[in-house]
Amino acid sequence: MNRYFNYCNLYYSPIMSLPIVGNSLYFFQIQLLRFGIFNFYIASNKKAKERILLFKEISKKYKLIFCKSTHFARNLQIFRTNDLILDTPKIENVSKMTTGKLYDLMWSLVFCNYVTAGTKKVLSNFLPPGFVVV
Repeated sequence: MNRYFNYCNLYYSPIMSLPIVGNSLYFFQIQLLRFGIFNFYIASNKKAKERILLFKEISKKYKLIFCKSTHFARNLQIFRTNDLILDTPKIENVSKMTTGKLYDLMWSLVFCNYVTAGTKKVLSNFLPPGFVVV
């Protein structure tokens, strides 16, 4: 399958963590992805075979992926060959985050190649000086 030079948005939703509902919605999204119906996808950070399949299909089809959440953390490593952009301008104050949320944010930044200007503004004290802004 060839890569299209368009983009998609990857959102987080806790609804996808529900056993039957999440698996069904992952399967439905995979089918829509194969037909090229839409370019936004919803996932959770809970381990699921269907989520991995969805991420692999997204990785094959899209070169540019806007990640709208830091909840995915290490799950973003599937997108290593893609241009992954962290676009979460509504992140709470870093100094008030719990250890788990800081861990998710750190791993999201490790696997994301770029951040948006809004995200850079919110994370100005947390990001290294040379982090690339899109």
